[in-house]
Parts: sequence; structure tokens; C-alpha cells
Amino acid sequence: TLFPYTTLFRDRKMFLIASGFGLTWALLHRYGRGTFPLGPFYLDRAKRILPLWWGAHVLFLALAVVLGLGLSPTDPNFYLSLAGLRVTPSTLYYFAPAWWYVTVLIQLYLVYPLLWQGLRRLGPTRLLLVACVVAFGSRAIGLLTLDGYLDAWSRGAIFITRLPEFAFGMALAGWLHDNPAATQARLRAPVTLVGAVIAYAIGTALSLTLVGMTFAPFLTGVSAFILLGALFSAPSVAQAVGGIGGWVGRHSYSLFLVQHPVIV
Repeated sequence: TLFPYTTLFRDRKMFLIASGFGLTWALLHRYGRGTFPLGPFYLDRAKRILPLWWGAHVLFLALAVVLGLGLSPTDPNFYLSLAGLRVTPSTLYYFAPAWWYVTVLIQLYLVYPLLWQGLRRLGPTRLLLVACVVAFGSRAIGLLTLDGYLDAWSRGAIFITRLPEFAFGMALAGWLHDNPAATQARLRAPVTLVGAVIAYAIGTALSLTLVGMTFAPFLTGVSAFILLGALFSAPSVAQAVGGIGGWVGRHSYSLFLVQHPVIV
């Protein structure tokens, strides 16, 4: 009933980039290019994701008792979703279509220590190249062969299909950490911004074809991220939206979990 709205918010390209960037930026400042303890890493990720995730399920389960609309404890999909396993066609868009994103985020966090080792050994540029080669190849094969799983595969039910955006965020954090002045100048250079506009147009055109969808999410996501970064780095814009933007940023996860069910 709200397909245009949910379509707008289901695709989380820039959020994947921001997640890769924020996580890597924090770890680089804490550990440099060294290793980090896995136990505290996974515990911290779990504390950030799972309490609100489970709380949202309990909230909309309780509302179903009062309003007759919401989650049902008799539906097996409820328990799969509660566990973060929204990877099948029946669970991907279960109850709140936008919630598919949490599953891919959990998967990316689970494999993040391997990606961190790649960043340490290869550096940010080569990590991004390797991630793109592996993910684009896997994504293309799935798009051409997985007819019954096409939507879930294209959307990102399995992390490998959305790895390039996350890896770009990691690479960007590495570039800024290693050489902040040069990276900032490169991001704001006119040639970069013009290239981002062109890349966004190319990505949009590619999204009209099945094979083109191999590259379209990455091109449009990275381009939009660069353009919005340049826009919000302007002092006048940053000052105008700073308070509201900061509040939305701090509460983005909880807003994300409730926005679709509340509007419905």
C-alpha cells in the first residue's frame, strides 16, 4: 500500500557506506593498523544492534494484541526475524520491508575482522579493488542464474552482493586516516564532483538492465555519498542542519526501525 515510500527507504546504499566508514574510522583511531580484540568487538556490535531490534519486535507484537495489526507470535517468520535471519523470500520483507537491512549489516559485522585484515595487509585502495572484483562477479552470476531468488539477491540478503559499498566506506576511512588533507581536497575537487554526477547518471542508466544492476547500486551510492558530503561540508549548510541532522544521526537506528510500521 505504500510501495513508493518503502522503495525509497529500502535501498540503503549510503547507509552501508556510512557503516563501513564509521566502524573503520573508530578502529583506526583506537588501534591504528593493528589488531583488535574480537570479543569486545562483537559484544559492542551486539549491544548496538540487538536490544533495539528485539525491542522493536516486542513493541509491534504488543501493538498487535491491542490493535490487531502487527507481528504475530504464531508466525514462524517472527522468530526468524527476531534472530536476524531475514534471508529468504518470505522473510526478507516480513512485516517491515526496510528491516532487510539489519540482516545484511549483521553479516557484514560478522565478517568484518576478515575485511580489517585485508585493510591492514592490502591498504584501502587494493582492499576496495579486491572487494569489487569478488562482489561484482558474485553479484552478476546470481543476477543471471537465481531466478527464484533474484529480488533477495539483488537487494542484499547475502552480504557479498553489497560488499562494495561497505568496502568503499572502509577505504574512505583509510584514506582519510592516512592522508586527511589530500583526501579532503580530492573529494571536494571540481573534477571529483563532476565525475560523481556523471557516475550517478551512468549508474541510473545501468539500473534499467539486469546485468547493469551488477554495478548500479555501487555507482549511485558512492556518487550520492560524495555529492552529499560536499554539500554538507559547506559551513552554511552544516550550520543550518547541524542540530536536526545531529539528532537524526544519533537516533537514526531507532527511527529506521519504527518509520514504516508507524506510517502504515
